[in-house]
Amino acid sequence: MPFAIFSLSISEHQTRTFYAAQYNRVRVVAENGQTISLPWEVFKPFVTQDGISGKFAVYFDAHGKFKELKRIE
Repeated sequence: MPFAIFSLSISEHQTRTFYAAQYNRVRVVAENGQTISLPWEVFKPFVTQDGISGKFAVYFDAHGKFKELKRIE
């Protein structure tokens, strides 16, 4: 399954703007240089009181459609 790895750090304040529906997508740059736009919804399980921080792997199907997001390390 194709995948990409990226690091992300979104502050608690920035996280609130997503919950307020001011933004609905998160754009990240993977370690391989690929720019990926993901729906905010897929990040919600990783939100803490401090926001979101960590290294993630995003998996795609054979057609490039989102399948799964996992925190790594």
